[in-house]
Amino acid sequence: MAVNLGVSILYYAYLLTAQAGQTPGKAALNIRIIKLNGKPLTVWDSIVRSQIGFLWILRDEQRQGWYDKRAGTLVIKAR
Repeated sequence: MAVNLGVSILYYAYLLTAQAGQTPGKAALNIRIIKLNGKPLTVWDSIVRSQIGFLWILRDEQRQGWYDKRAGTLVIKAR
């Protein structure tokens, strides 16, 4: 699990920094992530952006991320 998480973080960071703030999904929707100061995204920016919300799951009683709370969703184990 830790290896998968690490690879996912690095892949996301690569896409946002090397692809001008776009993942394939963001490109399909014609949206991108930018910095308010106009500077290019750094690897650190993309890691912080993607993982702060994810880390919230570790302290949330229902293990919901901010995106789950916003959408009213919950991740469960499939049978």
